[in-house]
Amino acid sequence: MTSQEQSAGVIAGKSRSMKPTLLQRIFATVWPIRVWCALFCLAAPLDVFVYSEVTWEWFWRWKSLLLAVVMLAVSLPIGFYIGAFTAGFLLSPLYCLMGWWNGAPFAIGDTVQIIGGKHRGKVARVYAMWQGDSVRVRLGDTEESCFSDVFVPSQLLRVRDTENLSLVIASAEAGGEGSRASGSGGTAGDSGSRGNR
Repeated sequence: MTSQEQSAGVIAGKSRSMKPTLLQRIFATVWPIRVWCALFCLAAPLDVFVYSEVTWEWFWRWKSLLLAVVMLAVSLPIGFYIGAFTAGFLLSPLYCLMGWWNGAPFAIGDTVQIIGGKHRGKVARVYAMWQGDSVRVRLGDTEESCFSDVFVPSQLLRVRDTENLSLVIASAEAGGEGSRASGSGGTAGDSGSRGNR
């Protein structure tokens, strides 16, 4: 990808960026999954303590205190795995629904705005399909080489009106061709002047 195309993408991204809703921004991250698993991590020890009828007196005797620590150490990972397992059934459909709301499924050539991650707010084009419903978005050679341009549908927002974006990219490409042509003409002129000397 040429530098003119990258510049066009940045310019178009600034001019065509849209403001996603709070719900769209939340599901563009993994925070719903983190909160869900954290709730289960807290709920599991509480259930164990309530079921075992743990009282404050436990913490004044070292044997009962050691037993409480063991129950806490065992119940925390169990709660996490239960939360992660149930998230696959309950939260995955919500992420898919949010991706559909954002305009998925996306195809090669679609113009999208990134609403999650470090590239949030940029507008670019989809240039390749990836695993599952994820796609790769044209951000640059560095991002392409390290696969940091892969996004799931919930992290993207379809840009409906791409007329201005196409004009910007076309003008940038035309400018790049003109500069290369002028550079070629300058090289030919230099060769001619050296031949005359």
